[in-house]
Amino acid sequence: MTDAAIESNDHLASIQDALREDIRDVLEGRRRVALANFPDISNVGDSAIWLGTIAILTSLDVEVCWHGTASDVDLRTILETEPEAILLNGGGNFGDLWRGQQQARELILASRPATKVIQLPQSAFFRHEANALRNAELWARIPHGTILWREERSLEWATRSLPGIDHRLSHDMAFGLGGLDRTRRHRFDAVWIMRMDQESLGRQLPDLPSSMEVTDWAASDGDTPALSALRADAAREHADRDTDYRRLGGIYQEMAEIRLARGIGILSLAEAVVTDRLHAHLLATLLGQPQVLLDNSYGKVFSVHRHSIGTDPQIRLAANPNEALDVLKHDLLRA
Repeated sequence: MTDAAIESNDHLASIQDALREDIRDVLEGRRRVALANFPDISNVGDSAIWLGTIAILTSLDVEVCWHGTASDVDLRTILETEPEAILLNGGGNFGDLWRGQQQARELILASRPATKVIQLPQSAFFRHEANALRNAELWARIPHGTILWREERSLEWATRSLPGIDHRLSHDMAFGLGGLDRTRRHRFDAVWIMRMDQESLGRQLPDLPSSMEVTDWAASDGDTPALSALRADAAREHADRDTDYRRLGGIYQEMAEIRLARGIGILSLAEAVVTDRLHAHLLATLLGQPQVLLDNSYGKVFSVHRHSIGTDPQIRLAANPNEALDVLKHDLLRA
């Protein structure tokens, strides 16, 4: 292992340790929590966040007494399990780009729970001022609220826009996964994992050689038979009058692991990665892969990278796809 690789591993271990301490601090000794907004979606990054969260909570000996997706959120049902805190899943959906999880978050806040509410590390972005004001009003009404942010851009916005809330800077929950291993030998020089949704900047890719592959891992995962069966198991568990939340958590774990494995398989296709997806960047970092980063539509990729990763000789930033291809050819790919 090279000196640079050892230094990178040490840095990632320090991030994981810091993240664990951040969660320990905000829990303030609480050992029984509800975890809202399980991401039953194809985007690999959301599964990485959820699995990293479970890993951190397990390491802290914290029991998750209630699990549910955004569509399952009901404060009465949550409180029946007697949590000492309600955790809202982390990610990049604090705002009005992705309404499902934001609506579930607002439903909990609107119910004014007396139980402490902790928003796990997020990035924030609102397109419409009216939606931002509604969000601020809901947070202002709850007596005990803490929000963790995974980058300074969002923290600066939050301290201006959400006064009276305990705001803290932390790291993305996917770092809770720790180091990862590739699952196959690479077949391409590079894989380009590029957004095709509302966070994309709509960049035109240059003509790429056949040694490079282009994909977006948030495209449908085919609703595989395994995922369909697990989703049906979860629905039956939720429908049961006496839901076994420990079993439900195990079902969610399997679903998230299937999706994470798909993402690691895509990354493992190539020696290097070019991406404007934050978690393609973070998972490639946990895999030790060379990368070229492009930013998303509102700046979270570069902002999280600057805060958590910083300078790394294997990771370069590019302003556009043409520059990314040039960096790949001349700096990152082995001759």
